[in-house]
Amino acid sequence: MGYIDDKKYGFLLKKRGEIDNRLLIFKKKRITCSKINDIIAFICSDFLISKAELLSKKRIRNYSDARKIISYLLRKNTLLSFVEIGEILKRDHSTIIMQINTANCLLETDKKFKERLKRLEKEIEPKLLFLGGK
Repeated sequence: MGYIDDKKYGFLLKKRGEIDNRLLIFKKKRITCSKINDIIAFICSDFLISKAELLSKKRIRNYSDARKIISYLLRKNTLLSFVEIGEILKRDHSTIIMQINTANCLLETDKKFKERLKRLEKEIEPKLLFLGGK
């Protein structure tokens, strides 16, 4: 399959719908989708849930908080759209928008949520191995 080179955003995209072969920007660095899977696995292990539980339709607070944090981190640190984040988490783009807005509200009002998010953010960043690139 051919690649579409998007120099404006700095990533390679295999034909539409194939997120796994994309190079993404993380803090202005390129990362592979396997690194997104690493982020998801790390958040799941911190919340003591499986990836299947994360992707399930259950609305248990622990599951939904993990989804909020993953959505927040992916949107903040990559160039992924709401639709693309939704595809990763098996959710609609409007759900992702709501999760990110809720995470922003919780950052202002819930001290425990804020501390956990900031801790996870600090722990994730050094674990990622960046690819070289322009």
